[in-house]
Amino acid sequence: MANRDHSLDDGIIQAAYSEFLAYGFQKASVHKIAEKAGVTTGAIYTRYKNKDALFASLLQNFFETMGTLFTPIAEEYEKAKRSAQLEDILRAINAEEQVYFRLLTEHRDDCTLFFCRSDGSSMETMLHKLMDQKAEQTVEFFSHIYGKAPNADAIRLLMGSQFWYFRQLLDQHMEEDGMLTCLQAVLDFTNAGWRQLCDTLQQIRKVDSDGPSVRFLWPSGTAEGPQRLCAVQRRGTAHLHSLGMGHGHRYFSP
Repeated sequence: MANRDHSLDDGIIQAAYSEFLAYGFQKASVHKIAEKAGVTTGAIYTRYKNKDALFASLLQNFFETMGTLFTPIAEEYEKAKRSAQLEDILRAINAEEQVYFRLLTEHRDDCTLFFCRSDGSSMETMLHKLMDQKAEQTVEFFSHIYGKAPNADAIRLLMGSQFWYFRQLLDQHMEEDGMLTCLQAVLDFTNAGWRQLCDTLQQIRKVDSDGPSVRFLWPSGTAEGPQRLCAVQRRGTAHLHSLGMGHGHRYFSP
């Protein structure tokens, strides 16, 4: 068997990037890639089993970069689980978001291929698996800290919305400064939501754990203390209902 001409590889890769970025996986043409690279389609198929294998090969270095950048984030979440402190939770969430910011700005073409151009490919399947994995990790994370399991379907929707706005930013071809400004605004908004959720869960857990023993601190014959406790419970329950987390809602799994 003749040795493969490796001098053609870079040309094929560059032509494939151009074609897939312009047309997406489904509409991209291997024939046009071959034309741009100045090779035959046979030369491509001796290197890649099919169009999907060619598309996936373009993202291998990107996935390795993602793995490297996200490895320290796992430790941030472990620290937050151990401390169960609000600021540590937000620090871990923000650290993860900063990695996405970096990927979107420093690896824009790879992000565009993965988030925006992978429909119909095995990489689309990988993207959905990534969202499912993130949803499962989020459910486990809050369940560990607060003793309640968020509804996995609701969390999956939240994860999907995150990847959706990544896709929107990339499709709009926004300049880096504008993209970062927009991402920071979204992060500020979501941080407020995470903070309120954590504060509420902490308050409810404290009331549940302290309630039975607190009444012994009040003088006998007085109703002020129990009335205050009931008021706190009512406010907490009302707030949970407003967040879709009270009885009859499915934010939290039964």
